[in-house]
Amino acid sequence: MRRKDKEITDPKIISEILDLSEICRLGMVDDGRAYIVPVNYAHKDGAIYIHSAMHGKK
Repeated sequence: MRRKDKEITDPKIISEILDLSEICRLGMVDDGRAYIVPVNYAHKDGAIYIHSAMHGKK
């Protein structure tokens, strides 16, 4: 984290943010090219679960 003054470390606040949001954007690099994929997610017990298919880029 570049700006420690903006870091959120409180698990309750993190959980609230995850509860209120519906979409996560994953940033990745493939063959030297960056891309972003919007995905739906679920979270439980400190883990984030993202549905994905066996084919495609995510």
